[in-house]
Amino acid sequence: MCGNSFWVLDFFRASSFEFVIAFFFAMVVMYDAMGVRLTTGKEAYILNKLRERDLAENKEPLYDKILDEKMGHTFPEIVAGVITGTICALVVCLVIL
Repeated sequence: MCGNSFWVLDFFRASSFEFVIAFFFAMVVMYDAMGVRLTTGKEAYILNKLRERDLAENKEPLYDKILDEKMGHTFPEIVAGVITGTICALVVCLVIL
């Protein structure tokens, strides 16, 4: 090659400041989707079970509505999103170049 072992990064402009910023935000979004939101969904499941228990015991539940349990993403969903996003980015990059 031309002496630069990172020619792939240069070709896709992955060594630029913009790439670093985009990569950082992607990591934050993936952490939020898999960590914080998934935990929130699990907690909603437990709170819904406590609500059902209160209703079965003829007690007044603390919250009247059922909480949404499907929040966040599992690890395989995150990996599928990364692969899909990478393929889309490569296609757009190749079309623009």
